[in-house]
Amino acid sequence: MTETKPEIKSNRKKYLKRTIAVAALLAIVLSAVSFMQYYLCIPMTTDVTRIIQFGKEPENSIDVLVLGSSQSYSGFSSAYAYGKFGYTSYPLVIAGSSCTAWKPAVKKALWTQKPKLIAIDTFGGGYDADTVRSRKYPLYMLSNYTPLSAERMETAYEMSVRSDESDALSYAFPFIRYHTKVPSNLLSIQERMAIDSYGPSPLKGVETITDAEEFKPLDEECFSSDKIELDQNTEEIITDFIDFCSDEGIPVLFVKYPSVMLYPKDFNANKRMNSVLELAESKGCATLDLEKAFYDIGLDETTDYYNRSHPNVRGQKKITEYLGKYIQDEMGIGPSELDASLSEDWDKAAAYYEILCDIAEEMIANGEVRTLADSPRLLEMITERAND
Repeated sequence: MTETKPEIKSNRKKYLKRTIAVAALLAIVLSAVSFMQYYLCIPMTTDVTRIIQFGKEPENSIDVLVLGSSQSYSGFSSAYAYGKFGYTSYPLVIAGSSCTAWKPAVKKALWTQKPKLIAIDTFGGGYDADTVRSRKYPLYMLSNYTPLSAERMETAYEMSVRSDESDALSYAFPFIRYHTKVPSNLLSIQERMAIDSYGPSPLKGVETITDAEEFKPLDEECFSSDKIELDQNTEEIITDFIDFCSDEGIPVLFVKYPSVMLYPKDFNANKRMNSVLELAESKGCATLDLEKAFYDIGLDETTDYYNRSHPNVRGQKKITEYLGKYIQDEMGIGPSELDASLSEDWDKAAAYYEILCDIAEEMIANGEVRTLADSPRLLEMITERAND
């Protein structure tokens, strides 16, 4: 029997209601997954804070994008560099990152910023082949805090090809891998919400530890120009990164940060970093070997490091002055053009950094070993000191 017109209209309304109900349910599910992914999947770390606060910087206000691993945020202070040289910068840095994270980090930055220079820490290219392929955590963090888009899907696929597993979906949606951590991460949800409640941060991604280890004078091998050939995968990753930055019109400065090398694995990493510098130079990039400039920088191995790889605030200030001046003089990055509001914010950042250094020095003198990293608690501590 043929349906009458009223029956047809009734069925259409029924199907429309069902479609709306399904769409609403799907929206609720996606919202719930997005919330859990953004807030609860990846554990709360200082790296997460740095990524979140980077996203709060005003559009096109960062002139120098600092990338790499922990050597970058321990060896360079954006707030101090601004106070000395007048240009803005930010360390979009995740501890332990291999070179696999370099290109995804730039892609993330380009959502909101148009940097005039990328200063990249070569340490991520100094890992052995297995480590380069197995360092996935930084990739998940970058993906978790990148807007859902076709570009994010493309980047997830690239990341999966370069790592030792081909699960692109888990890079595109970290919820797939980290959903089991939701219950434990609920314990830090208050801190996570507190980080969302302020910003952009006047601390500009800073991190240090209040300690001063005493090391022996550097071995001559620390200054060696010997090289260990990069494996094919690592070389391809770095070449692809350089080509991508070139296509985007962004010059890259490859920086080998200074450290107190002690063990064979340190010297081997140094030799691979020498190969990274050689590759970068062959592709027309600027390079700066701060290891060889260790004593020219004025670093003291008995006072300026909290461990063999990372300087404390004393070393951080010295390295920032040396590298910051190089960026100014050799890379042509002049003072940033800021409106009155932004200028005031960055002046505050420079002042807060000096207070942080005072706090760090007091803790070092008292033998109080603590991590001081961009966080609501540290900002509160510095604000209280500033208002005294």
